[in-house]
Amino acid sequence: MYFRPFNLFVIFISLCLVQSCRDDFNICTLGRDVKFNVGFYKKTGSIETINTAPNFSIFLLGGSTPIISQANTSAFSIPLNITVDSAKYVLTMDTSLPKDTITIIYSSKSEVISAECGTAVFNTISKITTTLNTIDSVKIISPEVNTLGLQNAKIYF
Repeated sequence: MYFRPFNLFVIFISLCLVQSCRDDFNICTLGRDVKFNVGFYKKTGSIETINTAPNFSIFLLGGSTPIISQANTSAFSIPLNITVDSAKYVLTMDTSLPKDTITIIYSSKSEVISAECGTAVFNTISKITTTLNTIDSVKIISPEVNTLGLQNAKIYF
């Protein structure tokens, strides 16, 4: 028994279509890392540019060990504690500059990702306050802290 070229072509196309309809997507493999993402900026008149902190460090208020300590950074990401509704941090942009205290007020909610994957806890930022030693201002740009990794706030200094 032999196949004509047309029959082979039809079989080949059919197999390709069946294979392309297969769904390999698995929501459980997506990241569940929820972090508060902040960028550093400088504002000159109406022009906003990315700013770099020469020797950045961030501590929990009253803490002695830095959560982050980085040179020449323009952003940072930290997880928020889901058992409380606010967090206070001490930020240093450079060792030669005065420290600032920043307070983040937020709510947390658990959302089901799927029956197989379980839940993830997301946060919603309602308010950010800061001292104005080195920091000029803080602006919330995306209050939803989730797995998308979007920038949530801007710190101007």
